[in-house]
Amino acid sequence: MNALTSLFKLPGGQTGGQMKALAGPLLIIMILGMMILPLPPFILDLLFTFNIALSIIWCCW
Repeated sequence: MNALTSLFKLPGGQTGGQMKALAGPLLIIMILGMMILPLPPFILDLLFTFNIALSIIWCCW
């Protein structure tokens, strides 16, 4: 277990709380980037498939 947790240690001595504070702005930047940059059709198909599968799993949970 220690070997696994050592893989996920954050660089620069940052804590998990500091990274959680960056999650919102990073998510917004990723969404804006996906709206501006064109994605290949194959990746769009994968994302649509994942979205539909996730909604079916969530609905039937």
